[in-house]
Amino acid sequence: MTDEEFSALLACEEQKRAAAWDPLERWKAIQAAIDWAESQATVRRNTPARCIELERAKLAGNDEVTK
Repeated sequence: MTDEEFSALLACEEQKRAAAWDPLERWKAIQAAIDWAESQATVRRNTPARCIELERAKLAGNDEVTK
């Protein structure tokens, strides 16, 4: 298969995929995937509590906490 044939096939498949999705349905699927991925995270580094802890450490001049 040449590059041109592959590109044509790829474009055709993308058109079929786009036609099969309702925009609202696609958006809901994307949001569900994002929610799932976020729920899989084991370490929450940027929680509000951690941000407050880092802010207090920086204001106190303690750089050891941020490392």
